[in-house]
Amino acid sequence: MTVWVQGVVLLCVVLMTGTAHAIGWFPESQGNRHLIDASRGDAAIGQIERLLSDAEMQIERSGGAAGLDGVLSRYFSFDVWHRFLVKPHRKAFSKKQEQAFRELLPRYVARLYVERFHAAAAAPPRVVSVRKARRDMIVETEVRRHSGGVLRIEWRLRGRGAPSVIDIIGGGASFLLLTREEFSAIIDRGGAEALLQHMHDRAG
Repeated sequence: MTVWVQGVVLLCVVLMTGTAHAIGWFPESQGNRHLIDASRGDAAIGQIERLLSDAEMQIERSGGAAGLDGVLSRYFSFDVWHRFLVKPHRKAFSKKQEQAFRELLPRYVARLYVERFHAAAAAPPRVVSVRKARRDMIVETEVRRHSGGVLRIEWRLRGRGAPSVIDIIGGGASFLLLTREEFSAIIDRGGAEALLQHMHDRAG
């Protein structure tokens, strides 16, 4: 295939693949050698754009984290979060305590969302790229900080149609992994009840 023909083929692919390609997205660790399914990329982008918009509206409406847990629950797979965070210490939880953990989790994450993401933002966040990561999609966003510079956040989504957030990555670090380490340390010191108290205090 000549260089000219290759150029025409690439141009046709780009023109046909819609929003996701317009902001530049490629499979993880494969450069631009293989384009991924545009519909999955667009679906992931759409979910994050709706999440960010709905979350900002709720925060402005309530003046804080009140009601934000309901918004996040529409876009996050908290069942996945629950299983991942509890698994190392499942035997430390009674059924009642595990149920309380599951109920507190969205409120806890909502409070952290306000404190670590919303409060740092000087302007609305924007989507800058999306890529495939094994069976998941990762949407990268950026937001201008009040203190200057740019905060980059990656949202890992799983599922087809309307994928759900299963992790948040900042500075290359998984929020889910860091939270599990924090929770494990609390449980080691004081058991499941100490963790539930910690979450309740933070969630407000």
